Amino acid sequence: METITKPQIIEELTIEIGKLYAPLNKRCREDLNKGGYKRAIIKLIDKYELYFDESPDIETIIKNHVDWLTSHNYSEIEYLPKFSSHLITKDIRKIYKEVKQNCSKEYIQIKLSDSILANFIINSKKCDSEDITYLYMVDSLKKLRQYYIDEVSPSPAPVPPQIQSVIHAQPLVNTNEAEIKLLRDKVITMEGQLKILMDWYNKYSHE
Repeated sequence: METITKPQIIEELTIEIGKLYAPLNKRCREDLNKGGYKRAIIKLIDKYELYFDESPDIETIIKNHVDWLTSHNYSEIEYLPKFSSHLITKDIRKIYKEVKQNCSKEYIQIKLSDSILANFIINSKKCDSEDITYLYMVDSLKKLRQYYIDEVSPSPAPVPPQIQSVIHAQPLVNTNEAEIKLLRDKVITMEGQLKILMDWYNKYSHE
């Protein structure tokens, strides 16, 4: 039986994303297989989510890819991965849905200085775009959600106060042994007198 591990799938995703977004002079004829790379990425993301019930960290993979491009003097703008359907995980879809449902149009426009990005989030019917980079979109969505949580989301209801008992135990402050013995003797005497009275009552009450 095949053993599937997180590092294994991450490594495969890294390879496929690297192939798809490699600079043109590195792709050569492989550029014709872009659709194949995209399908492979989708399958790997689905596989990761199925086996581990969470989404792979595509964001970090892309950051590492961008760092590699930068260190090799390639243009970041030209080769940055876009916010395309093959890269969108279920976690990112969830964040996007939360922002769309909870944040008003006015709120999104106020919070995002980029009007193109704000208009896309407000008006788009699908959550993927070939015009906006993946890292920029994910970062903006996470910030919008956090703004909403911090500023708009209703505070949790206060915990109701605990009902205090009207009966309070009184601490014993008098520890004089002689006084305690005297109290005990009084109680015993009273209990004895009560028993005598009850016996008398039971004996004569029915005569």
